[in-house]
Amino acid sequence: MNKNNSIFKLIAVLFLLFLIQVQSSATVLKSIHFHQGLPISSVNLELGSLVVLFSNQVFPVLLEKKESASGTVEHRYLLPQLSVVDESVKKMLGKTQQGIDNAYLFRFDKVEKPLQGVQLTVSYNPELVTFGYETVVSSAVLPGYVFRFTNARLQKEIAQQVHKEPVIKTSFLKKKPCVVIDPGHGGSDSGALSVHGVEEKKIVLQISKKVSNILASRGYDTVLTRSLDNTVPLIDRTALANTVGADLFVSIHANAAHNPQAEGIETFFYPYAEAKSMTGDRGALLNSYLSKKMEHSRGLASFIQLNLCSAINTFQDMRHTVVDRGVKTAPFQVLIGAAQPAVLVEVGFLSNHRESLLLSSLVFCNMVAKGIADGVFAYFNHGLQSV
Repeated sequence: MNKNNSIFKLIAVLFLLFLIQVQSSATVLKSIHFHQGLPISSVNLELGSLVVLFSNQVFPVLLEKKESASGTVEHRYLLPQLSVVDESVKKMLGKTQQGIDNAYLFRFDKVEKPLQGVQLTVSYNPELVTFGYETVVSSAVLPGYVFRFTNARLQKEIAQQVHKEPVIKTSFLKKKPCVVIDPGHGGSDSGALSVHGVEEKKIVLQISKKVSNILASRGYDTVLTRSLDNTVPLIDRTALANTVGADLFVSIHANAAHNPQAEGIETFFYPYAEAKSMTGDRGALLNSYLSKKMEHSRGLASFIQLNLCSAINTFQDMRHTVVDRGVKTAPFQVLIGAAQPAVLVEVGFLSNHRESLLLSSLVFCNMVAKGIADGVFAYFNHGLQSV
């Protein structure tokens, strides 16, 4: 056993030396975001996710994987040749973070051996938790990884086909549907500024409130991540959706571009990648779940995009057909922690003179809200197969 460990460590060190030739020594650990998941239960698959972003591509190396006498599994990863500049990241170094129901722990430490860098240590109870990770490139074009903690017992039940209740509960609806509506930005974060001097945070709050009212009038439960001009961290937005057991998460924003001619509507969903370091039935189940959640999100995005463009084109003062920029994928931070189908809607360009003027109109914003609400309504009525 000791001989095998020595060989494993030698291979890891040789691999590290190879990676250092590839990886830039100027790489910075830009951010760490921990999305607290749902409590362990018979229906909650996602128990949390950890998003780590870098200035350049980093190749994590598994230094050690061991099991303690109590059954706890520990992984130690080295993120080599990293520097830490951001104060919020520095505050996370050397501190153990606990996951939901204390089922898992993780910790970042600055290390000098076997090579300089940052070490990530993850420990979990394999009876309760499975662990894997996937690559991601953020909307700010920062490469990184999403480390996922999932419900091991629920995965086992699904594999044995004894779990009858869908994990993604959208569209089987044994209860009144619940939609969390997220007005982007707020408080100290104004978002984009229109060419007419109106802040994005105010426009999207107005639209979001109207969407909430329309859905409530149709019998839906709705929750706003903010109803005032206050600052709400990105992590807290999806955490709220997870806490209330939402069926959908819809984040509403307005666009901006250096090109003042850029215009139109577009809707985004998160492009889940295949989870790595998890093999066998559990790995296949997690990848199947993530794939199906992505399909649900794509379906929601498509319905919202279609109905929103249609609503704007029927606006009484429109003399210009809206530019349909389509449904796209993007790893927006606000979508990563959602345990339900989630989309981000861009309702127009504040940098475009015509669209900026329209988004300053209450009547037009109400029409935008109707289009988004109609998209949500169409999605539920379509009867997508539950997962």
